[in-house]
Amino acid sequence: MSPNLENELFEKYPHLFQDGEGAVSCRTIDVGDGWFPIIEKFLKASYEHFEATGISIDEFQIIEIKEKFGSLRLYSNVYEETIFKLSEQAYDESLHICELSGQPGSLFTKFGMVKTLSPDVAAQYG
Repeated sequence: MSPNLENELFEKYPHLFQDGEGAVSCRTIDVGDGWFPIIEKFLKASYEHFEATGISIDEFQIIEIKEKFGSLRLYSNVYEETIFKLSEQAYDESLHICELSGQPGSLFTKFGMVKTLSPDVAAQYG
């Protein structure tokens, strides 16, 4: 993800990327810019969940955000059922959105690499 978009998320949701003492738990978001809206939606819903339930957000941190086998993966330090469901929703959405452009997409495979791409972006990669 471009540094500008990463920083926007880190600044908007600092409590999700730091522990209770301010130590950073996730330094980079290793996906294309096309998935920015999916990640932002997940982070917003996660933050709102903690606010609504009164669960301490200090115990929860995002550890890693990456692409794996053409889909978005969101990892945290603890299991919490609602957050797990939100991460599964993000995963499902990512299978239909181009990681690079944000346009509708599907899984493409080339040379053993799997990516979710729009037809236009896939054509650029041959």
